[in-house]
Amino acid sequence: MKNLLIATDLSPRSDRALYRAIKLASELNYNLHVLHVVDEDLPEKAAYIIREDAKEILQEQIKSFKSRLKIKVNIKVVIGKHYEAILSESEKIKARAIILGIPSKNTLKGFFTGSTAEKIIRSTNIPVLVVKKASQKKYSRVIVAIDFSVYSRRCLEFAIDLFANEEIYLVHSYHIPYKHIIGSSHISKKTKRGQYEEFLNMVNNEMSQFFSTIDKDTDNLNKIIKEGPVIVRLNNEIKNLKADLLIMGTHGRTGMTRTFLGSVAEDMLTTSKCDIAIINAW
Repeated sequence: MKNLLIATDLSPRSDRALYRAIKLASELNYNLHVLHVVDEDLPEKAAYIIREDAKEILQEQIKSFKSRLKIKVNIKVVIGKHYEAILSESEKIKARAIILGIPSKNTLKGFFTGSTAEKIIRSTNIPVLVVKKASQKKYSRVIVAIDFSVYSRRCLEFAIDLFANEEIYLVHSYHIPYKHIIGSSHISKKTKRGQYEEFLNMVNNEMSQFFSTIDKDTDNLNKIIKEGPVIVRLNNEIKNLKADLLIMGTHGRTGMTRTFLGSVAEDMLTTSKCDIAIINAW
């Protein structure tokens, strides 16, 4: 039996994540592990009292979902460092994904920097699902950000494994180099058209080569290839498709090891209107 891990701080925002985790685990027929970490820097007596109170709160929360539960739910409350305890538990149970909520709106812009979520995402190759919205719907429309890299391949494999019966859209945003030269009034329309077509053929060929590396059925996937900045394109497609979930990698194809997480992924967490799963390649 496969496992999902939901790490909760018992806040209302974590309640959204808990509901999503229960719903997702039920749909996938996975075991669900619910974890709360009490700060180890608290005085020992206070930490013990908080730990016992947290257990009771979680038991009551799970009990409230009893009529919807078709899965096994394991509750665990530990004392330790938040991100270390979450990583340790995720590895111990071989979690298919780690599910987290988000902080309050007024801290969302700086959500990643120095946060538990950032440390977890940087330190694990287990997909991390950040739940932004309170929703009773299942994930029925899933967008996967594609740049043909090994990181994109792992995102696509994750999407197919968990959401094969849903609508999956692959979104690739491209940039035409020296576009200002191609668009020059000194170049004929026929030449411009030929140059654009040549570039699009190159992108489509790269897409075909990318699919040849995927050991899964990709025939029914929807492909969207458009020019434009990555963040703008992804947010536009989320809006146009009314997507429920975005899946994206922590790195871009350039191989710049931390730039992608620090810019595109963080900006998408701040600006997007849907939940996001963020995945390391290894």
